[in-house]
Amino acid sequence: MSARRTIEITTRSEEQTIEVARLLAHHLRAGDAVALSGELGAGKTTFVRGLAEGLGLDPRQVSSPTFVLLHEYRKAAAGTDASPLPLVHVDAYRVSPDDDPTLLGLDAAGTSQGILAIEWPERFGDESTPAGLRWTVLLEHEGLNVRRLLISAAPSVEQRVLEQLSREVAAAADDAQSRTLRCRTCGNTLAPDVKTAPFCSAHCRMADLGRWFSESYRISRDIRPTDSEQDA
Repeated sequence: MSARRTIEITTRSEEQTIEVARLLAHHLRAGDAVALSGELGAGKTTFVRGLAEGLGLDPRQVSSPTFVLLHEYRKAAAGTDASPLPLVHVDAYRVSPDDDPTLLGLDAAGTSQGILAIEWPERFGDESTPAGLRWTVLLEHEGLNVRRLLISAAPSVEQRVLEQLSREVAAAADDAQSRTLRCRTCGNTLAPDVKTAPFCSAHCRMADLGRWFSESYRISRDIRPTDSEQDA
């Protein structure tokens, strides 16, 4: 049997992780299962939200099903015309390897007509691999807001599909880079969670304020009384 093929992706924000999942969802077909592994807080449920969005479902429906084990999402997102594939979301964190996966109702959930996403699939044990498992995703912490994603495809997934996904992710990353916010004072890239935005630091914010006090700024028209009202 051919080995699974893997691509490695680094994301630097929750939004980028969601975008990767959204792009992967476009390559899924009815009956596919996606296994999501990674430590607590690695972003597995965030990834499922991206899958839901990519399938045309409402990502706001998605929450961790740790205590109920299984959620099924069918409600289409606003503005979606086509009837999306249902998404069955399983969190096996509290499952023992001795438990029978069929007791969770996976067979009755209609996963052959939709997509199955399983968090903590290793809890089921090696003997309980779900049918249709063509994709696995490992999410790892690499720093604050940084995640390393290893997306593996089964031999049944054509090589061109994995290559296309890789190109789409690279294009999305380039587009995100071109839209990156930069500090108004020094031009350096802003971190996604910087508290001094639109400046990269308190120093640059004070430098910008100094330009106002020194009358270094120039405007192309007179200030109007309504300007302050618009800014409020």
